[in-house]
Amino acid sequence: MPSLASASPAVPAMDIHDKAGSLAPTSRVALARVGVGVVVKEGAPVPDVSTPEKLKAAVLAARSLTYGNPATPNTSGAIAGDALAKLGILDEVQGKTHHAALTSGGELVAKGEVEMGFFNLSEIPKGVTVAGPLPGPLQGYTSYEAAVLSKGSRDKACAAFVKYLASASAAAHWEAAKTRACHDLHAHPREPVKSCARAHYAGKSRWPPFINHGGSF
Repeated sequence: MPSLASASPAVPAMDIHDKAGSLAPTSRVALARVGVGVVVKEGAPVPDVSTPEKLKAAVLAARSLTYGNPATPNTSGAIAGDALAKLGILDEVQGKTHHAALTSGGELVAKGEVEMGFFNLSEIPKGVTVAGPLPGPLQGYTSYEAAVLSKGSRDKACAAFVKYLASASAAAHWEAAKTRACHDLHAHPREPVKSCARAHYAGKSRWPPFINHGGSF
């Protein structure tokens, strides 16, 4: 039986596995997190989105927007929708918003069919330019975790591998995937560690594959 579990979105899915007793006690670890960025077509004017006020102005001025399904928790779509709600303009821009998955949404922006998009910074499509991350008060993070399955192999190598993924030694791999390693956040206490208490890997791994029990990479 498979020995490792990972999930995307990590928090809701892994919580379910944890409560069901599917995960080996104390084996669940946070790995990394990634925030959401604002993108426009490559070569188009790049708006200033460095503050909530400037982002609000840019969104209202854009002729159209795209981001993922806001009903799916722990994803860029949910984070983007929450940011617009906090800005008080979610309803106002609903009529010009296209909810689309990463591939189709990225193509809409790259072709100029949609002016502005919101995507995880680890998954920026080709043909677009990142205007910047969501400004601090509005930023949210998609998170991934790993754990050993309680009914899987008892091989110590499984637990060691999970431990390695959350270690300082693995941090460079997460950074290369354009995510922020949770271990690195713990090493920099000026940043809120609790936001990485549920962590996520959104890139394509060169490590042995996880068994996915909560979604898809």
